[in-house]
Parts: sequence; structure tokens; C-alpha cells
Amino acid sequence: MHSRIPSTDPTGDGRQSRLSVEMAAVVAGARRRAARDGDAQIDTAHLLHALLESAPGARDAFDGGPP
Repeated sequence: MHSRIPSTDPTGDGRQSRLSVEMAAVVAGARRRAARDGDAQIDTAHLLHALLESAPGARDAFDGGPP
């Protein structure tokens, strides 16, 4: 079965992704979270959780602190 979770190489031809290093880390974290949850696709919750984990400053947008 082919995973529907995108890789950091969306073209599949080895070209460098257009994501910044930081955003690539967020997408990788979201991909791991989706796989751990048994989900076939990354959704908004996976991305948001990964962003909050990788960028502590992002928490300031949500009540200003950690959960």
C-alpha cells in the first residue's frame, strides 16, 4: 500500500524541496505524528502539533504559553 503522506521530496525526482529547513522539520514531525496515529494523510492537527513542538514561539499565539 502506498502512503498518501507526502515526503519532503514532493516531485520524487531528487530535487531539493522548496521548504525551508524549519518548515521541512515541521512537515517531517507532522508526518511522524500521522504515521504514529495510523492516519494515511497529514491533517491540520498534525501540522499544528508539530509546529508547536518545533517552534516554542508559536505557542504565544495560543494563550501565550505551553499547554
